[in-house]
Amino acid sequence: MSESVFSSIKKYVVGGLFAILVGLLLIGLSMFGVTDAFMSRTRDAAAIVGKEKIKLIDFSNAFSNNLSQYNKTAPERLTNSQAYTRGLHTQTINQLITQKLVQID
Repeated sequence: MSESVFSSIKKYVVGGLFAILVGLLLIGLSMFGVTDAFMSRTRDAAAIVGKEKIKLIDFSNAFSNNLSQYNKTAPERLTNSQAYTRGLHTQTINQLITQKLVQID
C-alpha cells in the first residue's frame, strides 16, 4: 500500500516539475527575442527567395495575367477554382520565384 501512495506522489511531483521546466523554457526564449520561431514573417508574402519577398499582390496580379492569357487561347474559359485545380497557381509562383532568382544573381 505504501508503494502505491509513493508512486502516485511521484507522478504528481514529476509532472509538476516537467510543467515548471517547460514554462521556464518558454519564458527564457521569449526574453531573449526568439519570437521569430513563434511568429511568421511571411504574412504579406507568397514566397521568400533569399531575403527578397514575393508579395501576395504580385502573385495575385501574375495569376490573373496568366489566367487571362490562358483564357484568350483556350477553347473554354477557366474560372479561378478550375485554374487552381489545373495547377496554374503553382506555375505562377514558380515563374515568380525564377524571376526573383535571376534578379538576385
